[in-house]
Amino acid sequence: MGNISRLERMNAPQLRQFFGTMHNDIASIESLYILLKADYFQESVLKNIQNEFKASRKKAATEKAIQQLNQDHPDLVENVQQAGQRLNHMQRLAAPHRNEGFTWTNYFICIAAGALAYYSFQFAGAAYSTFTRLFYYAAGIALALYYVSLIISLCGHNYQNELSSAEYDADNVNDQYASLKKKYVDQAVQESWQQFLQEPANKKRWDAAVAQTEQANQMFGECCERLKNNMLVLPPKYRFNYAIEAFYDLVANGEATTWEHCTNVYMNQLQYKANQEKLDQISNQQKQQNDLIKNQNEALEGINQRIDNLNENVDQLNQSVNQMHNDMNRGFDQVTANQRREIFQNAFIGLSEINQMEKIRTEIARRPKHTNYYHIVAY
Repeated sequence: MGNISRLERMNAPQLRQFFGTMHNDIASIESLYILLKADYFQESVLKNIQNEFKASRKKAATEKAIQQLNQDHPDLVENVQQAGQRLNHMQRLAAPHRNEGFTWTNYFICIAAGALAYYSFQFAGAAYSTFTRLFYYAAGIALALYYVSLIISLCGHNYQNELSSAEYDADNVNDQYASLKKKYVDQAVQESWQQFLQEPANKKRWDAAVAQTEQANQMFGECCERLKNNMLVLPPKYRFNYAIEAFYDLVANGEATTWEHCTNVYMNQLQYKANQEKLDQISNQQKQQNDLIKNQNEALEGINQRIDNLNENVDQLNQSVNQMHNDMNRGFDQVTANQRREIFQNAFIGLSEINQMEKIRTEIARRPKHTNYYHIVAY
């Protein structure tokens, strides 16, 4: 039922202190819950350490791993080089014949052209008339040139086959090398990363982040416990954040100086709000009817303009959203405040909700406290 007598004995300053404490605890609980849920302190430090490692140590560890790989597997390195050289050689040979193909018809035509060229020269040597001799020589030369072009085409097809074989061999040996390289580099980078984490400066930063998390967790627990205890002083129907914030505003602004005065003003505000909502509903219904009639009368004349205005409003809304996100990045405090407003703006926070939020403390206890748990991606 709450401790009504205690509330009734409080004067104005005591009420301001009582509800001010609860107001501050609610704000602290919301902010600390966001920080603890996101593991802000440790994640921020870890991200900074990772960026420093990538900028200073990761490249050196990668190069050292590749050197060690080349020393441990010289045969594989030599195979990679030979496969690359063969591939380059076949690419140069096959390049002039890239679009050439091979058919059995071309093969038999090649044989026929060679045979005809041979017999043309034979007939030219045996011919008695000059005209006949020149004719066979010309035919033999033409057939010989055609024969050479077909031979080159057939060789080009062979180059393409050799190129495909060279590409296949190069891919296989490069895949073997890449697999070993990934293994070597990953191991070297992880070892270097763990060493980097254990350096005194980084370890100190990490320990400080862990301490900040534990301190925030402790503050969160204290705020939750104090708020729940103070909530129990209130009657059950007032044990939620909306009522507490309303009472805080009343006593902070001097609108109420006693508990009875607080409840009377608060209930009057609720009644006024309920009546106002009914009046607004009636007004909105009437306005909707009037707007419907107006819209029906203007539909034929202004539909295109209304669509243009709608698009402009959407653009303005998108700009406002983008501006909000840009503003959120200006500082940690502002980010936390905006996130708190976004997450808890319509949240109903009472005793059961606080108990649910307090489960974050169990989650934090299960999170790793040592940097050895964290790894970095080598690739």
